Amino acid sequence: MSIKAFSKSNILNKIEENKLLLISWLVFIFFFGITQVFSQPYSPGTQLNPGCSPGSSNCTVVINLVKTGTTANDTGLLQAYDVDGGTYTTFATLTAANTPTFDLAAGTTKGGSSIGDVVGPSSATDNMIVRFNGTTGKIVDSDGVILVGDYGEISNVSDITFITSGVLKTNVANADKLVFQAYDVDGASYTTFGTLTAGNIPTFAISPTSLTIAGHIGTTYGSAPTLSSCGSSPSITGTDTAGKITIGGTGPNTSCTVTFNIAYTNAPACTLTGGNDGITIAAQTVVATLTITSSADMSGHTVMYHCIEL
Repeated sequence: MSIKAFSKSNILNKIEENKLLLISWLVFIFFFGITQVFSQPYSPGTQLNPGCSPGSSNCTVVINLVKTGTTANDTGLLQAYDVDGGTYTTFATLTAANTPTFDLAAGTTKGGSSIGDVVGPSSATDNMIVRFNGTTGKIVDSDGVILVGDYGEISNVSDITFITSGVLKTNVANADKLVFQAYDVDGASYTTFGTLTAGNIPTFAISPTSLTIAGHIGTTYGSAPTLSSCGSSPSITGTDTAGKITIGGTGPNTSCTVTFNIAYTNAPACTLTGGNDGITIAAQTVVATLTITSSADMSGHTVMYHCIEL
């Protein structure tokens, strides 16, 4: 019994003497294992450990990078295999430098069309139109003049040359306008000289109080007006603005009514001129008609009219 008691006591004494060393080993093994688990990089697609803190050195993610070496002019190529040609095609080149570059290389897109580098200026003016410089298709620059605003307005245009049958026109919505203006230097503002307006009846309104025209003024818009109470078989040529009437025969005919093809907005002022026959004629107008009257028989006589809306 004394031997067993001595042995047990001896063992307990040994454990007591080495307790601190044992605890130290257990702590070391625990923390070493935990650190190894959390310091292992995560692969793409792996769910991150929710216990990791942002920026923790023990919570890392593997990011696959394509990068050059660290020496100047080291390059990295972006290539795809050409199955038919049995070779690789280079689409881009990464180059290490004081100012690293990424250059698109000559090659083919999926559709087979040619691509290449396009080089432009180091800076540009906002809203200025870009144009090709030369015939290579790879150099662009600013034209230095024409500006296109955010809402479609164009400024700084010098000349506009139309191709054959070129047209300057309004848009197609009702009341869309095209305005012609010139700058008033003294007044420091623009003066409107004409306005084209889209509508069921398109219009061209001349705005200023005076208009200088180099040439003849003619009118071709619309059909000729119609005649009534103008004698038998009268005739008319012209438009609502100007024309010539031949009063019918079988008189006496002392009046003639002209119904405009399109009624005026306001009653027009009409000037009448008779043939060299010495009779007196007068005009009365409303928005839709011109009535010609005379104290004498107008049968067979010619009357010319010219009407302007007031």
